[in-house]
Amino acid sequence: METLWPRRFGMAVLGLAAIASAPASADSARLSILAPWEAAGRVYQVGPSERQFIGALEGIMYVEKGDGEFDTALFVCPVTHEFDTESNKSAASGRCHVAATRGNVFGTFTCTGEPGYCDGQFQITGGTEEFEQISGGGAIRIRSVLSVISTDQASGEVVAEAKGLAIWPDLAVSLPGQK
Repeated sequence: METLWPRRFGMAVLGLAAIASAPASADSARLSILAPWEAAGRVYQVGPSERQFIGALEGIMYVEKGDGEFDTALFVCPVTHEFDTESNKSAASGRCHVAATRGNVFGTFTCTGEPGYCDGQFQITGGTEEFEQISGGGAIRIRSVLSVISTDQASGEVVAEAKGLAIWPDLAVSLPGQK
């Protein structure tokens, strides 16, 4: 099944590039990012009360402290989210890809929480082209609302689609050589 995100990424402008105009210094910035997302994947029962979602989040990042054309970006994050229906606890991890015409930025996150929220850390792991030396990280908050659950009659697996919001309240970003 084809998704729309690869075509959209070709037109995206990387929100993290806002560091070029940030007042903190010539090569670093602290950004606040809001990112509505949609996810699709499957939920598997992996224990008596344990479930595991395997899928991907994709959406648009809005950089609140960005300037001009550098205030939005598109992203996709393949994720694994494990939750226990008895304890109401959950943990998630993912790898993210933010792409733009000037290069790509990659990161990872882990978070823990309960149904509806997951708080944790995001780490920039690298970049390409103009973002080759990018680094940084900070807190991430993921909020979600389950929108659709249906059963795949052929396999017994549960197909889930969700919508939510990812928040980077204070993402520290460094890109040496930017002025």
